[in-house]
Amino acid sequence: RGRGPRAAAGRHGVGGATVRTAGGGPLDAEGALALLRGYVAEKHPADAGKVAVVPLSGDASTRRYFRLEDGDRSFVVALYPEPFLPEELSYLAVHGLLESYGLPVPATVDVDGARGIVLQEDLGTGTLQDELKEASEARREELYREAVDEIARLQMKAALGPQKLDCFRVAFDIEKLSWELHYFLKHFIEGHRGCDLTVEDRATLSEAFHELSREIASWPRVLCHRDYHSRNL
Repeated sequence: RGRGPRAAAGRHGVGGATVRTAGGGPLDAEGALALLRGYVAEKHPADAGKVAVVPLSGDASTRRYFRLEDGDRSFVVALYPEPFLPEELSYLAVHGLLESYGLPVPATVDVDGARGIVLQEDLGTGTLQDELKEASEARREELYREAVDEIARLQMKAALGPQKLDCFRVAFDIEKLSWELHYFLKHFIEGHRGCDLTVEDRATLSEAFHELSREIASWPRVLCHRDYHSRNL
């Protein structure tokens, strides 16, 4: 159901980003569709004419996401901006880690590093946010508890197992936390909400952000999913 219980299929989207492939320069939207049709024709030639390639919308990302639809079956394609070696792709490494913990992540169906493609299980379009809108109070509590339980499982499993991946070597330290809070200030408070802050407002917020960052950075560290919220579950 999301990237936390389960990651939403179309989380990162088409946007205005271009995609670079093994062939050379960046691809526009039509070029990306052509690349995917070529991928389908090569992998499933008998079904290629029946498969629809549908772009998925999303937020800013260098990746693009598409849904491949074939009758009752569908899959999601993550199209990366560059070719990659599967053994070096951080997504696949972390996916394998979460899968080994027994967490419900979308299955990886196929990987074509030369084209920059990861084919994934399609989790559908429903999100936890959508479910909460119509849920009873008891159901809302049940859903939130399930989401929190998955995070607890992630942290407990990570504390007990090997910690060799890159995700164990980066941290929400003071600098990173402060960057995140100022990003929120710029893109949400000023950008999305259109607030016009005074110099005094900025100074007050900066001081508060620093104190928050210092306190949070002092807490014991656990493996963290930094985008775990209802629109992604």
